Amino acid sequence: MAVALSGAMISAMPCVVSAQGTAAASSWQMIEASFEQGLLEMTAGNPEIAVRRFPRLLADNPNLVRVRLELARALFFADELAAAKREFRIVLSEHDLPESVREKVLRFMRAIDESRGLQTSFQFRLRAPEGAGRSYSTDELDVDFNGTPLTFKMDRPDLPETGVEMTGDIRKQWTLWQSTQRARVQGYLGGDASLYETDGETFDQRQFEIEAGLQMTWPRQSVYLELLRGANYRAGEKAEDWTGIGTGLQWRTTSGITTILQFQAKNVDIGSEQIEKADRYLMSAKLVMPFGGRGETSLNLALQHQDASSRDDLDFNWGELRLGHSLEIAGSWRIEPSIFSKCFHQLAASPGLGTAREETEYGIDLRVQKTDTFILGRLSPFIEFGYSNRAANIEVYSYEDKYLNLGLTSAF
Repeated sequence: MAVALSGAMISAMPCVVSAQGTAAASSWQMIEASFEQGLLEMTAGNPEIAVRRFPRLLADNPNLVRVRLELARALFFADELAAAKREFRIVLSEHDLPESVREKVLRFMRAIDESRGLQTSFQFRLRAPEGAGRSYSTDELDVDFNGTPLTFKMDRPDLPETGVEMTGDIRKQWTLWQSTQRARVQGYLGGDASLYETDGETFDQRQFEIEAGLQMTWPRQSVYLELLRGANYRAGEKAEDWTGIGTGLQWRTTSGITTILQFQAKNVDIGSEQIEKADRYLMSAKLVMPFGGRGETSLNLALQHQDASSRDDLDFNWGELRLGHSLEIAGSWRIEPSIFSKCFHQLAASPGLGTAREETEYGIDLRVQKTDTFILGRLSPFIEFGYSNRAANIEVYSYEDKYLNLGLTSAF
């Protein structure tokens, strides 16, 4: 598939590069020479080398759709399928893309959905513990104790300045069945894990989840059903574990617009001694809209409900609405700002508080990644900033929060 699709794409797109450039002829000659060298690496079976070369071409002009197309292919053959899908999706938003090329890009995206073999990704991040950048409105908590008003001062812990977070996921997929109507069924096993370590153990966190499921795909749609098992640990002790099921539906248009719907239902044991059981439901809807051959915008709505078996104060509703944007600019910088709004509604008051918590939060996140720089061969550096403001009906839970993270993410 690699040779046949590569030749068809390249021959069909000679005008996509030249039509968008304003550089001098000598500059274009250098770009073409480097581009041809990248293609030779692809032909020689070295997609990892091509993955390093193509972003440097996009550094001067992120609108080079033909270069982005070959970057997507290189990522595909290097088994960086999530990154490849993103680049293919952006290519589809180019309005001058020849229809024959568009059809082949869609075939690549379906091949990603159905990919067999082992897929992995990972990320390292330096970040402070959650809450390290918070400025609370007050440390005083008023409670009603048998009709007597009392005021307590919150003893907030001193947090470490930073910690190391490592996250990763793995997936193995097999084709089980294929129909004459172009539908295919895959089985898969997967998992993801995160580890956060600080000085001492008080703020350490560990979490894992494994999935086993079936997926059915069509040329531009897919649906899955899976079983889930996971747990998280805080300060060396189990905070909760869960089993559940998940299902989802995804479809995309020929211009790359993608819609994703997901639902999970989990039975959760809370506490190291499993002192409480709860049912937890998670629903999300995401719309991704690529544009102009160089970026994309996303809108994501997530909802969660928890119903505990015997403690009403553990019942809650939670929701988040997030609008994100991703744009590549000259210099191989990927800029990813997002704004969000969250709400939390506790269905019954915690013991001693007298009223259920109701909270609203809004904020902004910004991630900047250098896409043409590689550390240890395959890791790209990034930096993250964020600010949020939470307003709560119980004032002691109101705060402003800021954070700054540095990290490395796998590029291929």
